[in-house]
Amino acid sequence: MTYLPTPLIKRLTAFIIDATVVIVIILAIIWPFDSIRYGRIPKSENVPYIECNATINDKRDRLSIMIINKHFTDNLSLNLEIKNFNPSQKGDIIELNSQSPFDYNTIENRNKIQIQEKDIVSINSNMTIELTAHSVTVLKLTKK
Repeated sequence: MTYLPTPLIKRLTAFIIDATVVIVIILAIIWPFDSIRYGRIPKSENVPYIECNATINDKRDRLSIMIINKHFTDNLSLNLEIKNFNPSQKGDIIELNSQSPFDYNTIENRNKIQIQEKDIVSINSNMTIELTAHSVTVLKLTKK
């Protein structure tokens, strides 16, 4: 696997262009990585470190943004700009993470990987989110 110097991958920007259609585009100067073959998982080339998806409910008053940080070792800062959706200042962040990207839950250790939920009170339409290395984060927003 190819790792890049930290400054090259620290700043990303995600735009939710239209909350009615929910199109998410990640704009960044970011160098993708090439994975190695791991068991039955094939080798992949030019894999982005960040994946982002968004969904909005039928009433268009709740928006959820799921962001995956695939970097094995580095936290990444994500500049998030939300257009056509005016979020209230309070929301929730749900994160799935563990100490190692190779961790998994077993019958003996059911809590090795845990979901952590946090309330946030400083949401705005242009904000920065810190993504933990090898994590899945869901940002749950409600309309003002």
